[in-house]
Amino acid sequence: MVWTGSPAMESLCSQLWAEGFLEATGGKGRALWMCIGYILACRDTEVIVVHDCDILTYDRLLLGRLAYPLVVPDMEYDFAKGYYARVTDRLHGRVTRLFVTPVMRALRSMLGPLPFLEYLDSYRYPLSGEFSLRAFLARSIRIPSNLGLEIGLLCEAYRNCTPRHICQVDLSIDYEHKHELSYEDPTKGLLKMCIDIAGYLFATLAAEGIVFTDNLLKDDTGGLSSHCRGYGQGIRG
Repeated sequence: MVWTGSPAMESLCSQLWAEGFLEATGGKGRALWMCIGYILACRDTEVIVVHDCDILTYDRLLLGRLAYPLVVPDMEYDFAKGYYARVTDRLHGRVTRLFVTPVMRALRSMLGPLPFLEYLDSYRYPLSGEFSLRAFLARSIRIPSNLGLEIGLLCEAYRNCTPRHICQVDLSIDYEHKHELSYEDPTKGLLKMCIDIAGYLFATLAAEGIVFTDNLLKDDTGGLSSHCRGYGQGIRG
């Protein structure tokens, strides 16, 4: 955490907790919010690059690739999302493969070609923790505080950027990181991540004018659940 060992930052966190701005449990979203806030307060940075801290195969070229589309003037990008292959002898990227992609494509088939769903489904790996953005954009976006952080940030990029100013970057690395194994407890782990992701996805669709009726969500041959099962089986296969 950015404030570890810093009396000033610990004091600030204590004040924010007391005023109800922060949850005592903390987490990645809070750390990101604090770090970006600190960077913006310094007023000496034009491009912010973020990546996960638990990458076991980290290469410093990752940093350069994420920054490149934003620091080259002729490219005119404001937000870049990193992606990479998740292919080994095990099934990685379970939340993307078995939840995010099936839900997005099921919604596309049921609701039609909505710009937001087309945008979100265009990301090669929407749950990667690697991205870069310009400082002026960081001042405008809301930083999600829960496990829906990555999807929430993509929703914020959609809300604040035009598509031509958003790009994806192939990080070209053999990506491996520490894995979150819990998938049964709805208060943590992968199940909590799915719940938080769904919250941001449905909230953004609602803001786009979609009304979620019982007929849309109910578990039968015409509902969202049945559509998701079909897409999920296809992805597993």
